[in-house]
Amino acid sequence: MMHPTSRAVILGAASHTRISGRRRRVATTTTNTAEISPARTIVARLADTTLPGMLWSGDASGQRTFFNPQWLQFTGRSEARQVGHGWLKGLSADDQRRYLEELHAAAREQKPLRTSYRLKRFDGQSRLLLEEARPCLDSDGRLTGFIGVCLDIDDLQGTEGTRAETDGLRSLSGRLERAREEERSRLARELHDELGQVLTSTKLDLMWMCEQIRGPDAHPSVPLVNKLQSLAGLVELAIASVQRITTDLKPAVLDHLGLEAALEWEATKFQARTAIRCRVESRLDDQALDPSRGTALFRIVQESLTNVARHAHAGAVRMSLRKVKGRIVLAVQDNGRGITEREVRDPRASGLVGMRERAHLLGGEFRIAGKPGRGTRVTVSIPARGPTS
Repeated sequence: MMHPTSRAVILGAASHTRISGRRRRVATTTTNTAEISPARTIVARLADTTLPGMLWSGDASGQRTFFNPQWLQFTGRSEARQVGHGWLKGLSADDQRRYLEELHAAAREQKPLRTSYRLKRFDGQSRLLLEEARPCLDSDGRLTGFIGVCLDIDDLQGTEGTRAETDGLRSLSGRLERAREEERSRLARELHDELGQVLTSTKLDLMWMCEQIRGPDAHPSVPLVNKLQSLAGLVELAIASVQRITTDLKPAVLDHLGLEAALEWEATKFQARTAIRCRVESRLDDQALDPSRGTALFRIVQESLTNVARHAHAGAVRMSLRKVKGRIVLAVQDNGRGITEREVRDPRASGLVGMRERAHLLGGEFRIAGKPGRGTRVTVSIPARGPTS
């Protein structure tokens, strides 16, 4: 196991390369990136793939902003005529009202939406679509929009049809989830490599200017000194914000040091933030995990710890990670009040739905159980190796 100090050095290392000549180009790139909806960017990355599903993205108010070619081919209408609420013209009045009520409820509770409706096809037929929409949240937990996938299930009937539609939708959801993680990684790299370097260079320039006005021959005015010191402080805050957002998007420790180190890092951060003791026990060789499985388990741990902080009233959490008969088993146990069966079955518990779906996408199992006054235990078991869904 790597010594904590060594990890801190690696994680804390920052590039101080001077890139003054690139400032104008980098600033432009950063601005353009910020203007693009994250949800739309993720869907656009999948737009030209051979996925059979119909993909869309929308904003937090429920208005759609993007459709992939499969959707446009199905409806036979241009994207310009369907953005906003224009696509709803293909639904009956009853389906329109019901869908908007369900979507707004999902937006209020920031939970996934799974529903069905009939949408008019290019030939005038109303076809039954099965849809799953996932909420997109920013680094502060605010809803920024939805990403949705749809399948035409009008010709599917009986048990085999139900299984086919579920498998198909799960496959599409898996592709979307991987695209979201890839987009997180890309944004984290750009923030660190470009915006981070611009801010670091600006800070160094401000420090140089401060040194110049302290010289024996310098006679700066008090307002000038105060302004430079204020600017240096603002840049320092901006650098800290970039580091925080980059870490929230995709922790570097997960990519560079593996899942075990990432869990220890997350536990340390969680304990410092909540004052809840958090311990990690691992008997797992990180080489046994491919990146997609490590990322999925890490996200499940993050959601589990969020639930502990919000609902458990716990004083301690213990995480364990081990390999058992070709499977990776993750367990998160707290000593809080214990989740109830009613809470486990609550369809509004979007965090539990998300954890369960992550496990299922990897061919795994998800279990959660609580005992009154004795805490809650989350257990995830996934194959150590194998194709993702």
